[in-house]
Amino acid sequence: WPMALAFAWTVERASPWVGAEPFVTVRALRTLNTGVEISSAHAQEALGVRFRPLAETLRDTVSWFSSGA
Repeated sequence: WPMALAFAWTVERASPWVGAEPFVTVRALRTLNTGVEISSAHAQEALGVRFRPLAETLRDTVSWFSSGA
């Protein structure tokens, strides 16, 4: 955790020098670390998103890469 925060802090400070938005921020990491659970129900209802088990997703991903697509 301290290493991740230090990394995010460094990325934030370096972003103006490299001319890009930081891809991770201290605020984002602290938010992720609060332990608050967020429901995906709205995404499922509004967008029709269907979440799949990780094993199924990984199997399909490996199959897709193996096919050369």
